[in-house]
Amino acid sequence: MSKYDPLFEWLAEQTTNRIPVTFGQVATVLGFDLPKSSTTHPQWWANHPGQPQARAWLTAGFRTEDVDVAAETVVFVRS
Repeated sequence: MSKYDPLFEWLAEQTTNRIPVTFGQVATVLGFDLPKSSTTHPQWWANHPGQPQARAWLTAGFRTEDVDVAAETVVFVRS
């Protein structure tokens, strides 16, 4: 079990192919604040299966695009 499972579950329930969200919305889904690195390093949002957060969205069938750390937004796109 991963602390990022709520993100997996939320994404798995989505019916659209493109989901733009704020980092705050992701934190709300997770139930905890995102780490500081998520707002300073776009690599935190990379589609790398070795990262637990990425495993959550990749396993749900999504990848990230259009990461904007300044605006604190990301788009999940169905793979």
